[in-house]
Amino acid sequence: MSNYILKRISQIFLMAFFATIVIFALIHLAPGDPVAALSSPGMSEEDRLGIARKYGLDQPLYVQYVRWLGTTLQGDLGRSLLTNQPINELISTRFGNTLQLVALAMVLNIVVGIVTGVIAATRRGSIFDLSSMTLAILSFSIPPFFLGIILILVFAVGLKWLPAGGAGSFHHLILPAIALGLATAALTARMTRSAMLEVLGSDYIRSARAKGLSESRVLFRHGLKNAMIPVLTIIGQTTGALLAGAVITETVFAYPGMGFTLVKSLSERDYPVIQAALLVTSFLYLTINLLIDIAYLYADPRIRYG
Repeated sequence: MSNYILKRISQIFLMAFFATIVIFALIHLAPGDPVAALSSPGMSEEDRLGIARKYGLDQPLYVQYVRWLGTTLQGDLGRSLLTNQPINELISTRFGNTLQLVALAMVLNIVVGIVTGVIAATRRGSIFDLSSMTLAILSFSIPPFFLGIILILVFAVGLKWLPAGGAGSFHHLILPAIALGLATAALTARMTRSAMLEVLGSDYIRSARAKGLSESRVLFRHGLKNAMIPVLTIIGQTTGALLAGAVITETVFAYPGMGFTLVKSLSERDYPVIQAALLVTSFLYLTINLLIDIAYLYADPRIRYG
């Protein structure tokens, strides 16, 4: 197992390297000019060239990439073109905010999704089963940004129970986490129900019940444990959806996380901040998928990685 983990970690760093190439290329191929964003109206062409030279934007793209990669490998993500703030400081704060939001949305995804799926499977055909799966389809169909607006109108503007945006306390996380995690929880619930129905019809479940084991032990020790492989797979896949959805969700709630920073930097053509935000998010996604792969071993001891 340790050899597999070391192998996967090396793969993560290799994929992160290729991610730097893709990120750098896509950003510089996108329309727009950071020098124009840094220039003031009426500035002469000589002054514009001076700005380009100051930030190295006049050099060939491969030189800019090598310089950026070199400083990144040293742990220095550079400075913002607009504010001159060290990006390490900016990312450390915003990354922590996004990590809290995604973690809470992931908890919502796992707890609500698995619990709902298990109950729906054990009560197949009941009102709870039909209503929960119908709500799951509706929740999965509603875009996070639209759900976020509805939550703001109801719980922030109407009932005034929770803040409409910002950060600083757990209360600021509740609405964006619901908006972000509800769709993935719906998908997890449907997958859990499907996997549990398949497992509950197995011979070893009937044997466990024939031995007189309690229903809770049958469901959770023999049923859910063997149904977790497809559930873990869908949880791993929804990680990307949570990270991507955080961009829109944080913008809707004006939540100062990586997504909000990325949107703001894109509008301002702040290349170093965009590159750092995308790189950190990509690395987080790869790390979470490694943890999901390791969780497979505990869910099913028959799995052996070479």
